Amino acid sequence: MQREVYQCVSSLVSGLAQIALQLDCRSCKDAFGIDQDELIDLCQRPNYEYPVRVFILEDADVGELESIANDVGRWEDVLDWSKVPAVRDDEDGMFRVFALDEAFDTEEEAQEAAIEAALPEIRKQVLALVTEQSEFQNIIQDRNLDYDYDEVYEHWLVSDWLARRLADKGEITGEVAGLTVWGRCCTGQSISMDSVIQEIATSLWGNE
Repeated sequence: MQREVYQCVSSLVSGLAQIALQLDCRSCKDAFGIDQDELIDLCQRPNYEYPVRVFILEDADVGELESIANDVGRWEDVLDWSKVPAVRDDEDGMFRVFALDEAFDTEEEAQEAAIEAALPEIRKQVLALVTEQSEFQNIIQDRNLDYDYDEVYEHWLVSDWLARRLADKGEITGEVAGLTVWGRCCTGQSISMDSVIQEIATSLWGNE
């Protein structure tokens, strides 16, 4: 914190944003080194994670879950534990699945029922595979999901080193008039308490 975070510039960025609305794109770029769209992007962050979580945990069917799992991991790793073989009962010729008090005419029907019964846990397993911001964003784009924006509450001058690591974590960073700025989407607590800062610090300790 003492070495990589320099100064709060929330008022500066807010003031520049208001001025930029009165300028054309070229004048804004010439004056501040950033155009209006880039300045807007510094004041809000797309929230890809929440709609993806809802989609995976509530809306996606088995085929969509399989596609997502194969994109970011392996579907076989998700499904192996739950793919309980259907067993044919020779007494009545029906197929049964362990833990399901039902009988099915075909092994395929029994297998589909086993997967359906395990679907809540399968959803959790698939979601656990999605960890990177780029993966959340790809799922949004590939499936044309709607997403919201998180509001930036504070802007801080930070080092280029910290800005790169914040950007890797999906945080908003940019350059305004030659200054490296981080858009912080929370407020009311010390920056050292932010989870993203703690993750970056922990990763450094882990490398020592």
